[in-house]
Amino acid sequence: DVIRVIGREEMRVLDLGCLEGHYADIFCAAGFKEVVCVDLSEEHVKRATFLLKELKGYENVTVLQGNVADRGFLQSLGSFDIVFFHGLLYHLQDPLGIFESIDQLLSENGTLLLMTQYKGSYESVLNPRPMAELQIKQLDQEGDTKINTADGSAFQRFSLRLNPAALYRVLQSYCYHVIGYYTPTSYSY
Repeated sequence: DVIRVIGREEMRVLDLGCLEGHYADIFCAAGFKEVVCVDLSEEHVKRATFLLKELKGYENVTVLQGNVADRGFLQSLGSFDIVFFHGLLYHLQDPLGIFESIDQLLSENGTLLLMTQYKGSYESVLNPRPMAELQIKQLDQEGDTKINTADGSAFQRFSLRLNPAALYRVLQSYCYHVIGYYTPTSYSY
């Protein structure tokens, strides 16, 4: 099904961490005015460009290679009515800082669509207290600042992984209305 949003023909969408562009494909097909895709991985940008521009022929999409942790880069993109943020949170050194950036990117009545999976120890995911774990990855070569995986994904060497309780509190602090929240347990916050 195509996304049904009143006024979408005048709305801008930002897909942060777009991977191969599959979610952007949905936004483009739905007829949003402009869809801007950003990914750190050169490989993912090539795949997204192929899917969205060459294969599907969308004219309402721009695919950019860039670092979502670079606030100046993000601000240069302008404001958006929808920021789509899927599966990227646990890749970041500063998962709190990204919400500062998103807050500045959203138009006055903008919407954040956040989808994430929880990576970290089983104990931290289930813990009802807000907490974070530091994830450290080994570099391939000296001087590298990011790690590339076989599928073309890019990770920062150090990342801070929030557990569900911490993420929920962060979203509350930015006054986001959380409409879907699922954890493997039935904790009440």
